[in-house]
Amino acid sequence: MVPVHALTVDVESWLDTEAARRRSALLGEARRIEEGTARLLDFFSAHGVRATFFVLGRVAEEAPRMVRRIAEAGHELASHGWSHRPLQELTPQAFREEIRATKAILEDIGGREVTGHRSPSWSMGPRTLWALEELVAAGYRYDASLTPGYAWLWGTPGIPGGPHRLELGGATLLEFPNSVPRAGLRLPFAGGFFLRAWPAGWIRRALRWYEEQGDPAVVYVHPWEVDPAMPRVRLGPFWSFVHYAGLARMEARLRELLQTCRFLPLAELAKLLPADRLPVVRLAPPVQAPAGGRDARSRSRHTARPATRR
Repeated sequence: MVPVHALTVDVESWLDTEAARRRSALLGEARRIEEGTARLLDFFSAHGVRATFFVLGRVAEEAPRMVRRIAEAGHELASHGWSHRPLQELTPQAFREEIRATKAILEDIGGREVTGHRSPSWSMGPRTLWALEELVAAGYRYDASLTPGYAWLWGTPGIPGGPHRLELGGATLLEFPNSVPRAGLRLPFAGGFFLRAWPAGWIRRALRWYEEQGDPAVVYVHPWEVDPAMPRVRLGPFWSFVHYAGLARMEARLRELLQTCRFLPLAELAKLLPADRLPVVRLAPPVQAPAGGRDARSRSRHTARPATRR
């Protein structure tokens, strides 16, 4: 069987990124989210591939025709939260409201059940694992937010690099983590800045590592990364590098991947996984914040235990 990977899109504006979202001077800039998304839809159609589109609830409310076009093209709609605020900035109640409202509006527009979630800016991590319980309670069946090891802005050491099951008391949630190499430098390689910046040969080797293990890698891209008319603004040396590095080669990188690999949306890929052979990560019972101490935004309610196989 030809190895299958996951193709995903985080449907957000360049103004929603960590590089730009706190800069009040950019409030008047054009978001251009529909232009970039349309370009990706045409690109995917030309290559005959379907993807999972993680859509912000706010975007669905502002551009329902665009979201309907995504669904009508055969792509999967999934939740990216409502506001694109990282989980560290949300209370459990605010997160609960965001994921439920986003699920409802996407299901109303797309006419299909929404089962997947990805946290904004990959902000699901050791201090925000309480959010997993909220996902299960809201009816989600898989998450694609965790990053194995210490990586980029967030990271969750101890979890497997491929798909696995998270056990939360009596509930189970399928996790598709961010893809990192199985050896050496354990930084993401299959999306965003990393897909644009890493050498093409290194990315191909990392993909082969996944294929040899029989696991799918998770590729991700943002609409603004393929929009040639995205505004160029000053974001400071570090964030300008992260935001703009390699943008000119993103479509070429995607084209090479789509021509050499087979891709499916995550919900369809989940049906192909051998559920009885997936690693299991059991999360310890909730940790209560001390009286008068920090709330759930500042302290994890769970800790991850080593993965086991059933």
